[in-house]
Amino acid sequence: MIPRSRNGNGDEYNLFPWNRGAHIAWHCLFSNMTVPEVWENLDKIHKIIWSGSANDKVHAIWLEVCTLERGSPGDKRIFNDATTKRILEGESKAKLRDYWVACFGEDSLSAAQDLFVDMMMVAMFGRQGLRMISHLLNHTNKKFRVWALRNFSAACQRS
Repeated sequence: MIPRSRNGNGDEYNLFPWNRGAHIAWHCLFSNMTVPEVWENLDKIHKIIWSGSANDKVHAIWLEVCTLERGSPGDKRIFNDATTKRILEGESKAKLRDYWVACFGEDSLSAAQDLFVDMMMVAMFGRQGLRMISHLLNHTNKKFRVWALRNFSAACQRS
């Protein structure tokens, strides 16, 4: 899934059906990173956010891949300056933890991975397909979850 700010389209294979709060939290955590970019760094990002004290600051180095591909040169400069500020000055872990829970529903890495399984299903089958498959497959089925995560990783490496 590619954000519109990086020239993603608005078709049903690129739009994940979730509530507004979770969507906003996603962008607060990952700005305009693509799903494969987040997936490739998810373990590391989770560890950075959830290790140590909530009072610590985090330099969001994972945002280095963010770029604004739409907009005026001024818009791009503002975006780049804001991203650089988040990386250099850092943000509180408490705030990032709140965003994580709002986005993924809980603090665990496995909850985030489960959401990525759903994202992969939308990318493959569209939103209607996700609804159908969700009724057919139990996401707590360990064999399915392992298969889905392995295939999502492979797809990310190819893109």
